[in-house]
Amino acid sequence: MRELVAEAYERELRLELNKLADKFKLWQSDEMDTFALAERIHKFHNGAARKIYGKYNDIEPDIALAYALIAGLISEEECPPEIVGNLREIEKILRGA
Repeated sequence: MRELVAEAYERELRLELNKLADKFKLWQSDEMDTFALAERIHKFHNGAARKIYGKYNDIEPDIALAYALIAGLISEEECPPEIVGNLREIEKILRGA
């Protein structure tokens, strides 16, 4: 399960890093100044990066995995069959159903 949680963590972090990469492209083409880029990096580090880190490291792996299913970061097919039922139960709780 931990390997799958790590994969979901990497996928979500990659999504946010792609947004930051777009800012680097603007900076490289002189459409954004150096200080604005530095501010974006700072906001990424103190915002999205920390939030994602906490999501996957400060909670139980099964809850993180259920979140990743809800968010579409992993598919049910990627999960071991023996844990899918438990993940769906956690998903119901997270969704408030």
